[in-house]
Amino acid sequence: MFSVVVLTYYICSVVNLNIYTFNFMIKKLQIITLLLFLALLPQCSKAQGTVSTVNTFSGNAYAIFYGKSDTIYYSQNFRIYKMAPPYSTATVLAGSGSLGFADATGTSAQMGYVYGLLQDAAGNIIFTDYNYNRLRKLSPSGVVSTIAIIPSGPIGITWGNNDTLIATSYSSTNIYKIAPSGAVSTFSTTALGSSVGITKGNNDTFS
Repeated sequence: MFSVVVLTYYICSVVNLNIYTFNFMIKKLQIITLLLFLALLPQCSKAQGTVSTVNTFSGNAYAIFYGKSDTIYYSQNFRIYKMAPPYSTATVLAGSGSLGFADATGTSAQMGYVYGLLQDAAGNIIFTDYNYNRLRKLSPSGVVSTIAIIPSGPIGITWGNNDTLIATSYSSTNIYKIAPSGAVSTFSTTALGSSVGITKGNNDTFS
């Protein structure tokens, strides 16, 4: 059972709206709950705030993370960048800009497509390397190292309990757990196909 939050100029919390997806296709929907939600939608408060452009990309940005000190980290063109306020300049932290694998420092490091980014308490950037089936770490000093080898194409990543990491795989139905030691185990298996994004919710649930 999932709690779904819909944000389209409105913010509403919806309880007990079960949506099961298969490659972004809706498989099941509780019609009664949907009708109730639609009836209440006009009474939901409008989201307040403004939307503005902080920077532009010459290409595709595949992952983005809002980190410490209001710093934005993102991946693009086989590199990981950061932007600090006022976000006018992007700095390359690591990556050569070409597809490849190398644990090294700064632009001497190489990586594949990075679809998942996190930051730990020490300021390290944890990222998934889809092409090379790895979970990797970028230190504040720019050193890229391998944390663990994931059996197949890691995509999304989030924190679990006790400093563990939870990673999804686009090439598998498995969801993996990575211990602080780097040991990898199968956390769960989805019957609906490959997984992309993942986030931790309340009561140790994941969606």
